[in-house]
Amino acid sequence: METLGREFITSYMADCGNSSQSEMQITGYFAFTSVSVSISNYPFEEKVMVNQGEMVRVRLPESVGVKGVTKFPNVVLVKADKDISVVSVSNKHVSPETTVLYPVSSLGKEHYIVTLSTQSLDSYPEFSVMTYEDCNSVKVHVKGKLRYEKNVYSTGNTLEIKLLAFQGYQFQGIADLSGTRIVSEKPVAVLVGQVCFCNNTKCNHVFEQLLPVCSWGTTYIIPPLPWQIVDEMVYITASQSTTVLYQLGEQPETVTLAGGSVLQRPVKPWIPVSISANVSIQVVFYSAGAAVPNSSHAFLMNVPDVASYCWMYSINAQEGFENFALMVANTSETGAIILDNQPLRDVVWNRIPGTEFVWGMHPLGPAMSSHAVEHPSSAFALLSVGTAAMDSYGIPGSCRKNVTFKSQTETLQIKETLEMCKDVFLQGSNSEFCSFMNSTLVNLETMCAQDRAVSLQEVARPFGSFLNSSTLSAGGNESKGDVAYVVTFLLQSVELTALTAALKSPENMTQTVTTESMGSCHCLLLSLPAPAIPLLAASPAKAQS
Repeated sequence: METLGREFITSYMADCGNSSQSEMQITGYFAFTSVSVSISNYPFEEKVMVNQGEMVRVRLPESVGVKGVTKFPNVVLVKADKDISVVSVSNKHVSPETTVLYPVSSLGKEHYIVTLSTQSLDSYPEFSVMTYEDCNSVKVHVKGKLRYEKNVYSTGNTLEIKLLAFQGYQFQGIADLSGTRIVSEKPVAVLVGQVCFCNNTKCNHVFEQLLPVCSWGTTYIIPPLPWQIVDEMVYITASQSTTVLYQLGEQPETVTLAGGSVLQRPVKPWIPVSISANVSIQVVFYSAGAAVPNSSHAFLMNVPDVASYCWMYSINAQEGFENFALMVANTSETGAIILDNQPLRDVVWNRIPGTEFVWGMHPLGPAMSSHAVEHPSSAFALLSVGTAAMDSYGIPGSCRKNVTFKSQTETLQIKETLEMCKDVFLQGSNSEFCSFMNSTLVNLETMCAQDRAVSLQEVARPFGSFLNSSTLSAGGNESKGDVAYVVTFLLQSVELTALTAALKSPENMTQTVTTESMGSCHCLLLSLPAPAIPLLAASPAKAQS
């Protein structure tokens, strides 16, 4: 399931009747990414700018929370001009509930609800359905008991609601609603949760954005939590007749499920679980929390299927928590995983019976921070989990599919320049220097994100067009040092994109390329495992110093 995108929608459900602080944690993958966070039909909008590898928090008004059974017009909308990933956080006191948001482009038309079983009279399940497109018809095929327009509907009833763009409907149940089917004419976002869930520790609110049926998979692996001391639970949902193989450690079990059935099975301390099925299934992990000796609390988390594993992830460690990167990798590929550009060492890898995978964990520390974890050639799974005094959380890592920063130079000077230019753009000021930097980075990032072999001509074309339309001169607001700096950065960018192109080239050939804006004042010979390539690059024809 794709987690990077440019548009996201969500809402915040009722939270035990108490106020909570809601926020968005937005991670950038490109320099100078402009992001707007707004609420439909509500006077709130905040604009921020985020750089590559940076996480920015946007706090929302307390009134954003939706209470009761109701149609609501206040959908939270996140829009960006470049790809970002978003984690939605609801903080009650010091207890964060988190979910990864999936972009509008990844939404679907069919969902199955999963809710938790509880005997508490104060706790009840709920779910919200939100639409992005206008005039959407949504049918709810009820399983269990839920409230709708002051009436109670039971298993076998079908409800139909009409939603306009950026509208949603919040339902609440009387009993477990697992297996309730949501079918819509146009894609929707579906959040599921439990109000005032009390189990082992304090009462809290749990919620998660569900995956549509079209994004389900057939093979899943669940590593145990680092602090786990009691049995956790996994919920397995079938949309059709399905045969499921559930293996807890060395103990396999085969179960046949009817369409709409939800199977509950335990996840025991320090014992990994593998699950496979003959057709796609939904797998949601539920941590029940534990009171002693190391207290934690309940949370829900989508489990990524093996087919969705990727090479590069971003994760956010939460403030005040003992944070961990929890990983599942191919047995022969663990040595090449890197964290924040450093080799990942001192990880104890544990076998997962019946599979070719192993699981391991790495501590991330207690600070609020964004981390990049990647492997050069092998897909793996990454979960971001953490625990604190009577609190815990768990979210899948955001897959950086087709986004790589290998060709960027991450010197202190460049980082300081990016931060300075971000402030300039946020203030609405004009700067030839920052505009030149931004255009150079856009070309660099675009070429480095290519997942195919490209020619030097393709590498040179965007830089040539950019140089033909750019003017940067010393004097005025730009010093000779500024001009020299951006020209040097441009030359490095051309060199690095050419190197990237060479490494991806399947052919053993020499390429020479020139453009109208390229001369002979800067000539490089790249000696590579791929062919040696004479690269002609030049400082901007219009740059004057």
